[in-house]
Amino acid sequence: MASKTIYTGIFRLRFPHLTEPHAQNPTDVAKFSVGAMFPKTGVCPINNKPISSWETIFAALNEVCQEQWKISFDQAIAPGMGIQYPPQLTDGDTNFEKDANKNPILGKVRPETAGMWLMSMKNADPVGVASPAGDDIDPKAAYAGCWGRAQVECSAYDGKNGRVIALK
Repeated sequence: MASKTIYTGIFRLRFPHLTEPHAQNPTDVAKFSVGAMFPKTGVCPINNKPISSWETIFAALNEVCQEQWKISFDQAIAPGMGIQYPPQLTDGDTNFEKDANKNPILGKVRPETAGMWLMSMKNADPVGVASPAGDDIDPKAAYAGCWGRAQVECSAYDGKNGRVIALK
């Protein structure tokens, strides 16, 4: 198994499930998770300083894929390579508001995701939450919409059901 631990730049939290595991579908395994929204501008809206963003994560994913399989992350996630749920970067500008029937309203981008890149991170084990000073705090203090950073483990390995690339 190839693994690398990194620290992300500042991102906005989306759907944090840090106090108890959560499964989106009844057949899924419940995990602790958080969605990250990285500003497309590469500038932190809190202090207007440049931030490292999703590129740091994808550079680490590329490193672990090279180490594990001698191929790039892009090659590893190509169709036919057997990786079912690789980490994805989604454009927040394609996340539309929905009507009463839950159909997307074309041209109405959700304001909370506009101008952001979206990514999800999950872990089966409980995760710690720390204040800016590094002190442990209650995970409930990390709410949707707040700004934070994460320590992320990027890994690539051969699992019992095939190749796995994960963000934890």
